[in-house]
Amino acid sequence: MSCFLAVFTVVEKYKITWVAPNKKNSKRIISVWGRPRLISSKRYLEFEQHALSELQSLWEPIIKCDRIVITQYCKNRRKRDIDWIICSVFDILTKAQIIEDDNVFVVPEVTGKFVLADEDYIDIEIH
Repeated sequence: MSCFLAVFTVVEKYKITWVAPNKKNSKRIISVWGRPRLISSKRYLEFEQHALSELQSLWEPIIKCDRIVITQYCKNRRKRDIDWIICSVFDILTKAQIIEDDNVFVVPEVTGKFVLADEDYIDIEIH
């Protein structure tokens, strides 16, 4: 039996001081020129604006990386889906132009974790 141990060095580390809200399940319907249109929730748009302002002061574009580790620190034990945190963070990283795209050729490996903590925030490590 053989063991393989991959050691990744951290290239960039970012911190977002808000909890990522669920983007998919909380859309709003608005009317634009008499036609209905779906937009993200007010809470998600606030998160996006706050996260972009935090990240754009630190950003350095990354063309390709080995993996990204996303850790959501939360104060409570409320049930959460791992996919919405990853989706929200990847949308922010792409919009802030930290990563070129969120496809598998740019980011071949993703790890998402939840940790109980004294405050709510998100750590993003890009390897």
